[in-house]
Amino acid sequence: MPSDVLIIGAGPSGLFAAAELARHGVDARLIEREAGPHREARATAIQPGTLEILDSVGALPPFLDAAEHVRCARLYGPGMAELGAMSHHPGGQPLRRVPCGPRRRQALSRRSAS
Repeated sequence: MPSDVLIIGAGPSGLFAAAELARHGVDARLIEREAGPHREARATAIQPGTLEILDSVGALPPFLDAAEHVRCARLYGPGMAELGAMSHHPGGQPLRRVPCGPRRRQALSRRSAS
């Protein structure tokens, strides 16, 4: 059956594109070279701009629900010398590490299935 759009790659961008096209009534076909998900971490967070996009289409809650709350972060350089640190202000919002890998794929897959 022919589709209006062919999306190559079932990673986060491809899944999001497929979900948004479907939401707007566009028939898309999504293809992926790999038979299964990768096993290594490729990204550890989602950038603020991406969070804004997810929020604008109503897809943000599952990501925030699965996010890990980070209380502090430290940056280390050569020889494990601490280069910097940051933590959230008491009573303020904790930093959030939004899900990566399988948990992000699950949130995107749920979005594209609905």
